[in-house]
Amino acid sequence: MFENIWTAIAIGQRVVKTIAALKKDVDSFRSGNVQARVQFAQMEALDKRTGELEFLAKEQDDRLRKIENSLTDVLTATEAVARRTGTIFWIAAAGCALSLPALVLSLVTFFLHR
Repeated sequence: MFENIWTAIAIGQRVVKTIAALKKDVDSFRSGNVQARVQFAQMEALDKRTGELEFLAKEQDDRLRKIENSLTDVLTATEAVARRTGTIFWIAAAGCALSLPALVLSLVTFFLHR
């Protein structure tokens, strides 16, 4: 999404620069009037603002990429903890299952040899 915005801004900036350069060439052949200078100043301001927007879009894209990488790392760590927790559960369940017959056997021998 941001790449499309980035591309549109870059193309828009190139178009504005081309129009501004063309306007300079055309104005050099004409007699200068105030309105043409104002329009040229507006085009330069628009070009500057387009460059700023392009820079902001790139910063946001970088931030989103970092957040995405962080979330991927967190997901990987969470999955590893879940696997380890499952392993610990099954070890504990097997230990309990194996200790129950031993407990019964020890109680039987305790009460028989009393």
